[in-house]
Amino acid sequence: MALKPCRECKKKVSTEAVTCPNCGVPNPTQKKPTVKPWSKVARLANDIDEENFASKSKNINNQKKDSTKSDTSWERFMDGTLDLKTAFWGYGFFGSIVIGIGCGVLVETVSNVFNIVYVISITVLIIGLWQCASNYKKIMSQKKQSELWGVLTQVYCVLGALGLANFIKDLL
Repeated sequence: MALKPCRECKKKVSTEAVTCPNCGVPNPTQKKPTVKPWSKVARLANDIDEENFASKSKNINNQKKDSTKSDTSWERFMDGTLDLKTAFWGYGFFGSIVIGIGCGVLVETVSNVFNIVYVISITVLIIGLWQCASNYKKIMSQKKQSELWGVLTQVYCVLGALGLANFIKDLL
């Protein structure tokens, strides 16, 4: 059994390892499969497959360690370990729209108490999104790749927090 660096995290891994025990990438000592440059869809599908495989293998490892804990996307979001695309679009963007519309309708039809629900919900989303962006920046820094999307997501969080502060000011 020989040890070679993982193609993603560069830590020493057995050449017989199915996944990297550190980052979860499949076949860590083999070169990344190449995709024809004209096929953006194939490249995207390949990236998604690798991410799904890596996250599934991490979940399987986590289940082996603690079979009583289920690792939902919400828990990964709040831990900051959910991938940035899903965190931003799923929770940060669309989640805030659903909460805003839902709470807005409920404020108009039921009670002003839902303004408090809105403030708490958006605060939780901003905190979770900030943590995912911080984790993304840390991972990209380790890989010596651009941290731009993490920084832009944190800018989005700051702007969201300023908008929320303005909403609270207007309520008072």
